[in-house]
Amino acid sequence: MKKFLLAGVAAGAVAAAGSADAADIPMPMNPYVQGPPIFSWSGCSVGGHVGWGWSRTTLGDAPGGSSSALIDFSGLGRSASVNGNGVVFGGQLGCDYQFNPWFVAGIQASFAGADINGTAADPFDFNSPLQAKTDFLSDLSLRLAYAWNNVLFYGKGGVAWAHNNYSFTTSPAAAAAFHSFFTSSGVDVPFGAIAGAGIEWAFWGNWSAFLEYDHYFFGNDVVTFVAPSGFINLVNVKQDIDAVKVGVNYRFNFWPQPISDRY
Repeated sequence: MKKFLLAGVAAGAVAAAGSADAADIPMPMNPYVQGPPIFSWSGCSVGGHVGWGWSRTTLGDAPGGSSSALIDFSGLGRSASVNGNGVVFGGQLGCDYQFNPWFVAGIQASFAGADINGTAADPFDFNSPLQAKTDFLSDLSLRLAYAWNNVLFYGKGGVAWAHNNYSFTTSPAAAAAFHSFFTSSGVDVPFGAIAGAGIEWAFWGNWSAFLEYDHYFFGNDVVTFVAPSGFINLVNVKQDIDAVKVGVNYRFNFWPQPISDRY
């Protein structure tokens, strides 16, 4: 009987020791358990921006009309350039969809008031002043982006519009030579394209901040300049604008898309 009791005690001790050793052995990690979801850029957003713009405008004689000698009274079809700069300020709205942890595609519309203006002397008309001013910029663009969690690197491209005001005032020397002093002005709404790139950072909840560079391409337009006397000039205008913008967006996650950790 004693032998059976001793054998039972020994077996219990061995089992207890084995259980203690097993508790000390780490369990293997489940390879199918995913980490917490990373930030998702899927959703729509609205926001505002401010920035600075630079314009390069070339004005030249355009054939036709009652007169085409605004830039060069010799009628040789010469041209003059006006460089301007100034503030831009406006808003934007758009929607994005994140296909996987890395790639995002979306569409965005931007609208901005502007005060990009410059004045130059027409070298072919007794240095008479030419003025070009852009007071509105807008675009509708597609954008493709690479996401690194809550940081987005993106490029954009699409169509663009602007609203420009131009004026030409005869200098005293030109007025004396041609026995006429006048100021003529014209308005242009050019249609063109935009290409840009930027970085956006989701810094708190649904709020994000961005830094963006854009280049606006506008082709040749013929603008009618009209003086108070009714004198008409046709002017060929070509313009490019560059702008740097900073802004904020608020994102509405209409279709939240939890994306598993990439690791």
